[in-house]
Amino acid sequence: SEAEAQLRTATALQDGDASAPLELGALLLETNRADEALPFLVRARSMHARRSSPEALRNGVALGAASLARADWTAAEAAFRDTVSAAAGGDGALGARMGEAASAYLSGDFDRAVSLASDAVDAHGAISELLLMRALSTAASGGVAAEAVRDFRAAAEAAPLDAAPALAALAAWLKILGEDADARKALDDALDLQPRNFFGRWLRARWAADSGDLPGAREELRSLVAQAPRCAAVLVDLGWLLHQAGSLSAAEVSLRRAEQEFPPSLRGAGPAPAWAEIAYRRGLNLMAMNRAADALEAFD
Repeated sequence: SEAEAQLRTATALQDGDASAPLELGALLLETNRADEALPFLVRARSMHARRSSPEALRNGVALGAASLARADWTAAEAAFRDTVSAAAGGDGALGARMGEAASAYLSGDFDRAVSLASDAVDAHGAISELLLMRALSTAASGGVAAEAVRDFRAAAEAAPLDAAPALAALAAWLKILGEDADARKALDDALDLQPRNFFGRWLRARWAADSGDLPGAREELRSLVAQAPRCAAVLVDLGWLLHQAGSLSAAEVSLRRAEQEFPPSLRGAGPAPAWAEIAYRRGLNLMAMNRAADALEAFD
């Protein structure tokens, strides 16, 4: 684009001003080019006269976001943590605190994510995104379900027009707790607000399968795979539905992709790892295909 070309020209001047490389890095990040954005953001960060200036804090958050996009959780958390320190509790710390907790969550360190999200809520108040992060982290860490549900509800109430993510997560937990009617209402409310909400649609597909509507579930899951072809959770559900329908070869493709896309940092996490479930289901499908040797390898 013309804007990108102009920023590249300005950046090439190397006049010691952080503005051009920062804006170029931010533009590249916004257009899903985190790998290209990173060196410009690193360069800009070294040019700020004060680490606590608004521009420097924005730079730090962008640098953390670029690392998140590259799945470099350690670098992301370090960038966000440095930015929180530089902000010294000011308004500029909010995005960095959110990013720091998200980095810990995505790395699989759920207890640390709970702690960071709680610190952020204490520092900045009951902001919807922070409450949602604390609720997700509490749920993932095996914390008290009532605390997670409380935070999901509070997150939805804090931002009623943007409540779909919190409501969808609330629906999932109410379902786990056996509160089916309230779970269904929460999911309906989430999808009314945001019909394309990915997690809400995934829940709808799972619940359709549970109620016996296998064709409807498969159609929804195929649509989700088209939208996010690397989502392991959707791939394994689609694979298992295909297995149940007798489409064993197609099921193997989906289940194998689920194994390949499962985040390495989460393999073996928790008392009943999702990774083990994928391997188990793939093994059963391979057994049904009379591929015993491959099934034993999958079970291993």
